[in-house]
Amino acid sequence: MRPFLALLLACLSAIGIAQKDPAEERITCDYHDVTILQAIKDVFGRVGISYSVQEGIGGRVTAHLPKMTFDRALQALLRSCYLTYRCEGGVYQIVKREAQDPPEPPLDPPGLPKDKGLAVKAVNENAIDLLDRVLRKSGKPYVIGLALPASVSLDVSAQPLAKTLVEIGRQSHGTVSFEDGVWIFSGPPPPDEPSFGIPPQPE
Repeated sequence: MRPFLALLLACLSAIGIAQKDPAEERITCDYHDVTILQAIKDVFGRVGISYSVQEGIGGRVTAHLPKMTFDRALQALLRSCYLTYRCEGGVYQIVKREAQDPPEPPLDPPGLPKDKGLAVKAVNENAIDLLDRVLRKSGKPYVIGLALPASVSLDVSAQPLAKTLVEIGRQSHGTVSFEDGVWIFSGPPPPDEPSFGIPPQPE
Protein backbone atom coordinates (compact mmCIF):
# COMPACT_ATOMS: atom_id res chain seq x y z
CA MET A 1 0.00 0.00 0.00
CA ARG A 2 2.81 2.38 0.85
CA PRO A 3 4.47 2.21 -2.60
CA PHE A 4 1.07 2.92 -4.16
CA LEU A 5 0.48 5.94 -1.90
CA ALA A 6 3.98 7.25 -2.60
CA LEU A 7 3.37 6.94 -6.34
CA LEU A 8 -0.01 8.66 -6.03
CA LEU A 9 1.46 11.56 -4.05
CA ALA A 10 4.28 11.92 -6.56
CA CYS A 11 1.78 12.08 -9.43
CA LEU A 12 -0.35 14.67 -7.67
CA SER A 13 2.72 16.72 -6.91
CA ALA A 14 3.83 16.59 -10.56
CA ILE A 15 0.37 17.69 -11.69
CA GLY A 16 0.50 20.64 -9.28
CA ILE A 17 3.90 21.69 -10.61
CA ALA A 18 2.73 21.36 -14.20
CA GLN A 19 -0.25 23.63 -13.52
CA LYS A 20 1.89 26.40 -12.02
CA ASP A 21 1.94 29.50 -14.22
CA PRO A 22 5.59 30.35 -15.05
CA ALA A 23 4.62 34.00 -15.51
CA GLU A 24 3.86 34.12 -11.78
CA GLU A 25 7.28 32.82 -10.75
CA ARG A 26 9.22 35.31 -8.66
CA ILE A 27 12.61 36.47 -9.94
CA THR A 28 15.25 39.06 -9.03
CA CYS A 29 17.00 41.16 -11.68
CA ASP A 30 20.19 43.19 -11.28
CA TYR A 31 21.73 44.62 -14.45
CA HIS A 32 24.21 47.40 -15.08
CA ASP A 33 24.40 48.75 -18.62
CA VAL A 34 23.47 45.53 -20.46
CA THR A 35 21.61 45.32 -23.76
CA ILE A 36 17.86 44.92 -23.53
CA LEU A 37 18.31 41.69 -25.52
CA GLN A 38 20.59 40.30 -22.80
CA ALA A 39 18.07 41.25 -20.11
CA ILE A 40 15.20 39.67 -22.05
CA LYS A 41 17.19 36.47 -22.57
CA ASP A 42 18.02 36.31 -18.87
CA VAL A 43 14.46 36.76 -17.56
CA PHE A 44 12.98 34.25 -20.00
CA GLY A 45 15.76 31.76 -19.25
CA ARG A 46 14.89 31.83 -15.57
CA VAL A 47 11.32 30.65 -16.11
CA GLY A 48 11.75 28.50 -19.23
CA ILE A 49 9.23 30.34 -21.39
CA SER A 50 9.60 30.55 -25.18
CA TYR A 51 9.89 33.98 -26.79
CA SER A 52 10.79 35.79 -29.99
CA VAL A 53 12.09 39.32 -30.56
CA GLN A 54 11.08 41.66 -33.36
CA GLU A 55 13.93 42.63 -35.67
CA GLY A 56 15.53 46.00 -34.99
CA ILE A 57 15.00 46.07 -31.23
CA GLY A 58 17.91 47.53 -29.28
CA GLY A 59 18.86 49.67 -26.33
CA ARG A 60 20.59 49.22 -23.00
CA VAL A 61 19.22 48.93 -19.47
CA THR A 62 20.36 49.34 -15.91
CA ALA A 63 17.94 47.79 -13.42
CA HIS A 64 17.40 46.64 -9.87
CA LEU A 65 14.20 44.63 -9.50
CA PRO A 66 14.00 42.78 -6.17
CA LYS A 67 11.95 39.63 -5.99
CA MET A 68 8.82 40.12 -8.08
CA THR A 69 6.79 38.11 -10.58
CA PHE A 70 8.30 37.39 -13.98
CA ASP A 71 5.46 39.26 -15.68
CA ARG A 72 5.90 42.39 -13.56
CA ALA A 73 9.69 42.43 -14.09
CA LEU A 74 9.32 41.85 -17.83
CA GLN A 75 6.82 44.68 -18.23
CA ALA A 76 9.09 47.13 -16.38
CA LEU A 77 12.09 46.22 -18.55
CA LEU A 78 10.11 46.49 -21.77
CA ARG A 79 8.44 49.79 -20.88
CA SER A 80 11.84 51.39 -20.27
CA CYS A 81 12.74 50.78 -23.94
CA TYR A 82 9.29 51.54 -25.42
CA LEU A 83 8.57 47.85 -26.02
CA THR A 84 5.64 45.58 -25.28
CA TYR A 85 4.71 41.94 -25.82
CA ARG A 86 2.01 39.71 -27.24
CA CYS A 87 1.52 36.11 -26.21
CA GLU A 88 0.32 33.67 -28.87
CA GLY A 89 0.35 29.91 -28.54
CA GLY A 90 2.37 30.11 -25.35
CA VAL A 91 5.14 32.11 -27.06
CA TYR A 92 5.87 35.69 -25.97
CA GLN A 93 6.53 38.01 -28.91
CA ILE A 94 8.56 41.07 -27.92
CA VAL A 95 7.69 43.97 -30.21
CA LYS A 96 8.07 47.73 -30.45
CA ARG A 97 5.14 49.66 -29.10
CA GLU A 98 2.95 50.58 -32.03
CA ALA A 99 2.68 54.24 -32.90
CA GLN A 100 -1.12 54.05 -32.70
CA ASP A 101 -1.02 52.88 -29.08
CA PRO A 102 -2.52 55.64 -26.92
CA PRO A 103 0.08 57.74 -25.12
CA GLU A 104 0.51 57.08 -21.43
CA PRO A 105 -1.15 59.70 -19.23
CA PRO A 106 1.34 62.24 -17.90
CA LEU A 107 2.26 61.87 -14.26
CA ASP A 108 1.14 64.50 -11.80
CA PRO A 109 4.25 65.20 -9.71
CA PRO A 110 2.29 65.96 -6.51
CA GLY A 111 0.77 62.46 -6.75
CA LEU A 112 4.10 60.61 -6.78
CA PRO A 113 5.23 58.60 -3.71
CA LYS A 114 6.35 60.80 -0.85
CA ASP A 115 9.28 58.61 0.26
CA LYS A 116 12.03 60.71 1.78
CA GLY A 117 15.28 60.71 -0.16
CA LEU A 118 18.89 61.41 0.74
CA ALA A 119 20.89 64.54 0.10
CA VAL A 120 22.39 64.37 -3.40
CA LYS A 121 25.36 66.21 -4.84
CA ALA A 122 26.55 65.72 -8.42
CA VAL A 123 28.67 67.78 -10.80
CA ASN A 124 28.31 66.89 -14.47
CA GLU A 125 27.58 63.26 -13.56
CA ASN A 126 26.22 60.86 -16.17
CA ALA A 127 22.43 60.72 -15.71
CA ILE A 128 22.33 56.90 -15.72
CA ASP A 129 25.09 56.65 -13.10
CA LEU A 130 23.40 59.28 -10.94
CA LEU A 131 19.97 57.64 -11.14
CA ASP A 132 21.55 54.26 -10.38
CA ARG A 133 23.35 55.70 -7.35
CA VAL A 134 20.31 57.53 -5.95
CA LEU A 135 17.86 54.67 -6.44
CA ARG A 136 20.23 51.96 -5.22
CA LYS A 137 20.61 53.86 -1.96
CA SER A 138 16.85 54.25 -1.70
CA GLY A 139 16.28 50.51 -2.11
CA LYS A 140 13.40 51.13 -4.53
CA PRO A 141 12.92 48.93 -7.63
CA TYR A 142 13.86 50.69 -10.85
CA VAL A 143 14.74 50.34 -14.53
CA ILE A 144 16.72 52.87 -16.57
CA GLY A 145 16.34 52.20 -20.29
CA LEU A 146 17.47 53.48 -23.66
CA ALA A 147 19.99 56.32 -23.72
CA LEU A 148 20.22 59.11 -21.20
CA PRO A 149 23.48 60.66 -22.43
CA ALA A 150 23.10 63.94 -20.57
CA SER A 151 25.25 65.02 -17.65
CA VAL A 152 23.47 66.29 -14.55
CA SER A 153 24.55 68.74 -11.86
CA LEU A 154 22.57 68.66 -8.65
CA ASP A 155 23.00 69.84 -5.07
CA VAL A 156 19.94 69.12 -2.92
CA SER A 157 19.38 68.41 0.73
CA ALA A 158 17.23 65.50 1.83
CA GLN A 159 13.85 65.92 0.16
CA PRO A 160 11.13 63.64 -1.23
CA LEU A 161 12.77 61.06 -3.50
CA ALA A 162 10.26 61.83 -6.27
CA LYS A 163 11.32 65.48 -6.38
CA THR A 164 14.97 64.53 -6.85
CA LEU A 165 14.16 61.96 -9.53
CA VAL A 166 11.92 64.36 -11.44
CA GLU A 167 14.71 66.96 -11.47
CA ILE A 168 17.23 64.41 -12.81
CA GLY A 169 14.72 63.40 -15.46
CA ARG A 170 14.14 67.04 -16.41
CA GLN A 171 17.84 67.82 -16.75
CA SER A 172 18.53 64.67 -18.78
CA HIS A 173 15.55 65.27 -21.14
CA GLY A 174 14.29 61.79 -20.32
CA THR A 175 10.93 60.49 -19.19
CA VAL A 176 10.10 59.17 -15.75
CA SER A 177 7.12 57.24 -14.45
CA PHE A 178 6.16 55.19 -11.42
CA GLU A 179 4.36 52.00 -12.45
CA ASP A 180 3.28 49.17 -10.16
CA GLY A 181 5.84 50.15 -7.52
CA VAL A 182 8.74 50.46 -10.00
CA TRP A 183 10.49 53.66 -11.11
CA ILE A 184 10.98 53.60 -14.90
CA PHE A 185 13.27 56.00 -16.79
CA SER A 186 13.85 56.29 -20.53
CA GLY A 187 15.64 58.55 -22.92
CA PRO A 188 13.70 60.37 -25.63
CA PRO A 189 11.30 57.97 -27.38
CA PRO A 190 12.21 56.68 -30.84
CA PRO A 191 10.69 58.66 -33.74
CA ASP A 192 6.92 58.25 -34.13
CA GLU A 193 6.63 56.56 -30.73
CA PRO A 194 4.33 57.95 -28.03
CA SER A 195 6.07 59.60 -25.12
CA PHE A 196 5.09 58.93 -21.53
CA GLY A 197 5.91 60.28 -18.12
CA ILE A 198 7.00 63.82 -17.34
CA PRO A 199 8.07 65.83 -20.41
CA PRO A 200 11.15 68.03 -20.14
CA GLN A 201 10.31 71.48 -18.79
CA PRO A 202 11.76 74.68 -20.25
CA GLU A 203 14.79 76.04 -18.42
